[in-house]
Amino acid sequence: MDPALLLLGPPRLRQGEVWMDLPLRQSLLLGAYLAHRGDWVSRDEVIGLFWPEEEEQAARHNLSQLVYHCRRQSWFDGLEAERSRLRWRVASDLQLFRASIGAGAWAEAIEHYRGPLLEGAWTGLPLGFEAWLDRERETLHNAWREAMLQVAGQLERDGDYADATARLREVLARDALAEDALQAYLRCAAAAGQRESALRAFESFRAQLQHELSLEPLDDTVALAERLRLTGRVEDASVGVEAGRLTPGALPRPLTPFVGREAELDRLDRLLRDGERLVTLVGPGGSGKTRLAIEAAGRAAQGFEDGAVFVSLSNVDAVWELAPTVLEALGIQPDAARSPEDQVVQTVARRSALLVLDNIEHVLDGAGIVLDWLEASPGSKALVTSRERLDFHGEVLFEVEWLACPDTGDLALEAFDAVALLIRSARRAHPGFTVEEVDREGVVRLCRLLEGMPLAIELASAWMRLMRPDEVADAIAKNLDTLASTARNVPKRHGSMRAALDYSWHLLGDDERAALEALAVFRAGFTKDGAEAVAGVNLRTLLALVNKSLLRRESTGRFERLGVVRQYCLERLEADAARLAGLRDRHAAHFLALAEDQGGPEARATWLESLARDHPELREALDHLIATGQEGLALRLAQALFDFWWLRGHYREARSYLDRALALSEERNELRAKSIGSAGAFARLCEDFEAAASLYERGLVMSRELGDRAAVAAALGNLANLRRIQGDYDSAAHLIEECLGHYRALANQRQVANALNNMGALAEYRGDVAGAEECYREALEVASAAEEGLIQGLALGNLGALAFDRGDVEEAKRLREASRAVFERLGYQVGLAITSQALGDIAAREGELAEAHGRYAQALTRFRDLGDTRGVADVLASLVDLAMRQGDHEHALRLAGASRGLHERLGSVMPFPARESLERQVSVARRSLGEARVDALLREAQSLRVEAAVALVLG
Repeated sequence: MDPALLLLGPPRLRQGEVWMDLPLRQSLLLGAYLAHRGDWVSRDEVIGLFWPEEEEQAARHNLSQLVYHCRRQSWFDGLEAERSRLRWRVASDLQLFRASIGAGAWAEAIEHYRGPLLEGAWTGLPLGFEAWLDRERETLHNAWREAMLQVAGQLERDGDYADATARLREVLARDALAEDALQAYLRCAAAAGQRESALRAFESFRAQLQHELSLEPLDDTVALAERLRLTGRVEDASVGVEAGRLTPGALPRPLTPFVGREAELDRLDRLLRDGERLVTLVGPGGSGKTRLAIEAAGRAAQGFEDGAVFVSLSNVDAVWELAPTVLEALGIQPDAARSPEDQVVQTVARRSALLVLDNIEHVLDGAGIVLDWLEASPGSKALVTSRERLDFHGEVLFEVEWLACPDTGDLALEAFDAVALLIRSARRAHPGFTVEEVDREGVVRLCRLLEGMPLAIELASAWMRLMRPDEVADAIAKNLDTLASTARNVPKRHGSMRAALDYSWHLLGDDERAALEALAVFRAGFTKDGAEAVAGVNLRTLLALVNKSLLRRESTGRFERLGVVRQYCLERLEADAARLAGLRDRHAAHFLALAEDQGGPEARATWLESLARDHPELREALDHLIATGQEGLALRLAQALFDFWWLRGHYREARSYLDRALALSEERNELRAKSIGSAGAFARLCEDFEAAASLYERGLVMSRELGDRAAVAAALGNLANLRRIQGDYDSAAHLIEECLGHYRALANQRQVANALNNMGALAEYRGDVAGAEECYREALEVASAAEEGLIQGLALGNLGALAFDRGDVEEAKRLREASRAVFERLGYQVGLAITSQALGDIAAREGELAEAHGRYAQALTRFRDLGDTRGVADVLASLVDLAMRQGDHEHALRLAGASRGLHERLGSVMPFPARESLERQVSVARRSLGEARVDALLREAQSLRVEAAVALVLG
């Protein structure tokens, strides 16, 4: 099957015999995700990717508009949409790649992999989608890398060393720190007579590893390079072993049925069938490693002449006990004349068996017995479970993931492994347990709270005989000890979640314990720099905790951990109040420094993205500073976050934090004066004009008293904008002129450009087109010289509006697209909404009415979600013209009445060109429908609130 859609690398679509490039827009993101899933996807799952922080109703409207827009795309053919789910069946290279990987068709998989998924996707993606895309890219890259290594391995076995070397060189070009690929490259390059190239590759790898991670290569890698340097060869002599008879015992038979994990079992089966000899299942305690290993071994045992040998090491406390425990599992009596290690080797020599070593993490120093086994028995393989890797050459790591959880109760819940396990386990405690309609969201919440962790789910399910799922979730959130079992046949380390974590804690060194404890001060994920600055934890310790499955390193370099791990460590940390307070102070200081370090204009977009990633930590820091009465630091952090809150639309959050911080004292200083003005700005954005005016005036009085000219100028500019949108143009003109004078005297070019832009807006509101254009052009010139991207974007958009009004549609489109590029780079939500509305105006002028409606709907949704009533009112006014073009005069009048009513209740006015256009359309409708009908329609619609007004368009 030839793919019609290419998603690996730059996205392209085949239409007939022609390939077309696809624009990287939100419609393509949705298409890529649906094509990736290949079947029905719940609308809630999509909402979680694109609008995870939105109110449910707003998010559903957003999705409806996105689906409408997708269906207007010529390339998005066959999109199926039902009330609760979506599907797009299209043959894609992504599907073919994954199918090839699943079938072990490595060479075929490589042919399908052109590059990263959605290569070239812009910054500023929806946060949920960006996280999914990062994970999927990493998974696909790892699969491609595995395919390349498999192909190279076969070429090496076939003696085609030159081709194997070329493949491995390509892997290293994309993944320079892939040490297993480097080891294979050293072997193949040596065999191909490329000794010097191999040694150069090793030295380059060593230098890069030292530079990026301050680490040295593994001993095995160094030994390979050293042998190559001294002898020109890397082969080791094989060791002969004695033959013996192997009679393994049966695998354990758990009392409870195995649930789910079919994909993981298939992957393990393929690994064992495809020649891998040492597979280590790695994951934290309670992740289900043992059950998965037993199930996988049971399925694979028939492929070995001597079956499978299961060795439980849970009760082995010392390295010297390991070999005798293996002998016991084999049913072999110890021989006093030989060491247990030698006896194991001689027993398994030249036999064929699958060795399953369970829970080896606490005797890792004795793990060499696995290598002894595999060397003595070429026909045997090993499956090991551990909380950290063995760190042997040839080891394949298999990370045991959590069970899949649903996002909403509006799904077939038992199709998710986490829910299936919860229900089966609950029925053992309460045979009559069923998931009632009222419990569905509680089940989802409980599974997500436990993050799909099997042990935690089984422990929680025991409470179902007493409580509803949502009540169990509440209890766990309050007390980790809720997750406990009284069953006598449960291993002690699995008797409770705390016991499982205690067991992991016991395996750590003192430094690792202190580090994990200190890291609990982070609410969510963190970077290595943050860990060092706040908790004093270095990269080597972080990687050690990753190896022990207590942290996870994401492809972005950030570190994550399970919520229950943080809860456990935070409880320990809270026992030392002084230490916790110090850590929280350092946490707040670190994120204050990050917020204040905005860099130059060129770093603005990167700075905004970093704050978006650390948003939970910024909230944590502000909550701590306010709770401990550190007003000065709290206000500094709030001031540093002003642009982030403003550009990303977090108006109510900003207002709440500023109000709480300002309430800590009545001190009069420059920081408080500036912060009062900032509180006024967010009060205005929340459309509380009365409070905004009061705060602006308070800030202005205080700034004048303190002689802070910059703060005076800012307060004047804010008041000018408020008076403008309220229609008090004379007052606004006086205020903005004084504001501009202060900024010119201070030589603050960024704010000069901003004031000029606002002065142009005032001229435009008054109908002075020439004056507006002059101000906008000067603002653009000053902003460009100062490299102030946001003001450039605003000025470009405003000039685009003037070009549109004078009928120069092409120039208007060029300017609006230029401004949109700036707003997308910065994630400026209001700017993107304004641009969508303007592009809707342009599409309507060009007769593209369907596109115009889609643009307006997008703008309307953005403004509504931001709580921007004035923006909603302005889009409704634009839609009046569209309805008139379509001949629906009554709908046009309802839109006009709703727009007028929203502006009147808000106490705001429209710019002159928009007012003039609206009145002209109403006059045309009067001639068509008559005075009485027009007045009735306007009066009826003027009483509509925001949601009802929006429903006129979105339904």
